[in-house]
Amino acid sequence: MKKFITSTFAALLFLTATEISFANDGKMSLLDGCVDPVACNFDPLATEDDGSCCYDNCLALEVTAGGYPNEISFSIVDGENIVYYNHNAGDPLPLSVSLCMPNGCYNLVMQDVYGDGWNGATFSITDSDDNTIVNGEFPNEPAFESFSKTISFTLGGGIVGCTDSAACNFDPTASCDDASCDYGSCYGCTNPEACNYVLDALYDDGSCCLSNCLQLEMIDAFADGWDAGVYTLYTSLDEFVSSGTLAEGDYQVDNLCLEDGCYFIEISGSFFPDEIFWAIYGANGGDIYGDGLDNSIIYFSVGEGTCAGCNDPIACNFQPWASEDDGSCLYVPCVENDFRSAAIALAVNVMNTCATTTGDISLATISPEALSSALTGEDIWYSFVAATPGIRIETATTANNLVLELQDSDANMMDAEDIVDTNAGEILNYGNLTIGSTYYIAVRNYDSSQGEGVFSICLQSIAASRSNSNPSANYVMCSRIKARYVGAPQYTFNFTSVSTDVNYSRTTNGGVILIHMATGIMPEDDYEVNIEAVWQLTNGAGEMETVSVHTDLLSTLHLSPNVPVKMRSNENCTNAGAIPKYTVLRALPSVCGIIDYEWEFIDNDGISPVINALRGAPDKFISLNSIPSLQNGHSYQVRVRLIYPGNVPGTYGPAECVSIAATNSFMVDGSAPDMEELQLEELPVGIYPNPNNGSSLYLEILELESDVVNVSIIDSHGKQVFANRYVAEEELNTVIYFEQTLPAGLYMMNIRTGEHLVTKKFIVNK
Repeated sequence: MKKFITSTFAALLFLTATEISFANDGKMSLLDGCVDPVACNFDPLATEDDGSCCYDNCLALEVTAGGYPNEISFSIVDGENIVYYNHNAGDPLPLSVSLCMPNGCYNLVMQDVYGDGWNGATFSITDSDDNTIVNGEFPNEPAFESFSKTISFTLGGGIVGCTDSAACNFDPTASCDDASCDYGSCYGCTNPEACNYVLDALYDDGSCCLSNCLQLEMIDAFADGWDAGVYTLYTSLDEFVSSGTLAEGDYQVDNLCLEDGCYFIEISGSFFPDEIFWAIYGANGGDIYGDGLDNSIIYFSVGEGTCAGCNDPIACNFQPWASEDDGSCLYVPCVENDFRSAAIALAVNVMNTCATTTGDISLATISPEALSSALTGEDIWYSFVAATPGIRIETATTANNLVLELQDSDANMMDAEDIVDTNAGEILNYGNLTIGSTYYIAVRNYDSSQGEGVFSICLQSIAASRSNSNPSANYVMCSRIKARYVGAPQYTFNFTSVSTDVNYSRTTNGGVILIHMATGIMPEDDYEVNIEAVWQLTNGAGEMETVSVHTDLLSTLHLSPNVPVKMRSNENCTNAGAIPKYTVLRALPSVCGIIDYEWEFIDNDGISPVINALRGAPDKFISLNSIPSLQNGHSYQVRVRLIYPGNVPGTYGPAECVSIAATNSFMVDGSAPDMEELQLEELPVGIYPNPNNGSSLYLEILELESDVVNVSIIDSHGKQVFANRYVAEEELNTVIYFEQTLPAGLYMMNIRTGEHLVTKKFIVNK
């Protein structure tokens, strides 16, 4: 059973027949269903309501299998494209399901992956009274182009049709649009003065042509049209203008509205070219005639345009269509940018935007400035001014095996790319340019025997980032540093110590880090901050490359010294008196970037040796029970200091007196508390992650009213697997590490704070 829920309606599949199950004792019992007699899917045999009652339209959808059911897919969507039912190609057919849908407009979108329709499969949608809402099939029309078909229908009344008043077939009675609106048959030029005036047009489509009006006359000698023949009109630079055909009959005239310029016409594709004749009237120099057999190119001009160009046959850029010489003829060298000194300047586009320039190596020579490796190495040159420190040089061709070479303004080669060994383009990604400097690109032909000819090139800037740090701000190890977002998937934060010149770095998937995440960084120093944008970009072979875009944009920050930590005073001799040994001490304030806390206990008896205990983790809490050498009934002077990366110790903070009671007055043993003395209450408690891997979990408790929190964890067999006591102020944030990895299963966490008890579940998955 499938269920689809939208933000406006809940369209639920429902059971139309009573389902029966058997209990463990073998007795028959009825399954749940809709128990409301008002609903259209009321099940009189249901014993308990399962929430499936439908109060809209109970519908039956049936689809047969046809000849090739694996090719069939379809969906039912409303006017806002919200899906109410979906069937993928390959899902089982035939199909008979029940639907619950509200009143409204709907489309049944039918698709066939092979493009030949549903091969005999049919569909029908009926209501609960067996009235047919819609039915039919998806025929193969036109042949092998039947990939998709849409049938529109309504529920609750209404008419399906074109609802757009601007359409030629607008239906004012229609309430549901069926995508049938026609915007062509009644549109055209309504100006009688125009050469393409349409007498029957009701609406002007802005196509009226009042100058350079030409007529293209098409004739077919057999009177059955041009039989797939097509005329195409181009400018003299091979730019497409328009195309058409004589679809049927023996005569047709197309109106051409052309800008001033030079053009030629091409006839192609006819099964019977000897039947085709055509003429163009209105061109400069008189009328032009042709047929389907003559493939010679005839150029003509219109308006103020001329067919002017280089008409010298010995020139590199001889243009056979040029009837007038315009002084553009080029002689050896035949390529304008054949040498580095004649490099053509290219604009640099933003990333993912490519305005291409076309080049041709056919007549290029080998320049002495080129330094990359190639068998023949004919080259042409381009230049650009770096807008960012990164550049992406992208070329495309099927005529050459290209090599890309990047040089600085002093003709030093900075990088080269030749990863594709076939006639194809290359992509060079580089991330260490100087903004504002000029660079040169050589596009080379690796081996002219493999081919030579045209290629395209475009340049895209690879953006750099920078730090937002404020030199006057007070930074500590927990402070955040943010990179300016430029679209890169990663950023590398570099902190260089002004005093030692040592660099500390960290690469992250986001644009924000805490300073201490740069491993090894120490407080009380000045740092130069530099951020690299780390991009993942493809090369010409489609392989991913990591490109770090460097920038000289630096900022300086001062990292303040850490405040000396000390034990929280709530547990000292003055405020707490004698405390049990299960007490958890807490160091303040919180500090980032350290690897451990070291606790020092000096016995007030003046005889016992000093006890030093490492927490073993960057955790500011420590349980007295974890230090076996501490004695019940003794008092100690307690100090704390930080341990930095590299096991570098900080300075001890001030001492606090701690008095340990002679015996423990309370044990965290996992036994159930007296429920008559506790109040069950929901606190904002978070356990992450859940499900868990069983090695550790993060516990967060907000809005605490008590300083003491007792936590125990019980497995599904009632066995206690963890217990501890925490001291907290208003909230508790801690990581619980298990001595042994917990087996997979369900666990209960009991949290007792003051007179309140909270129980939370979590799951361990392997």
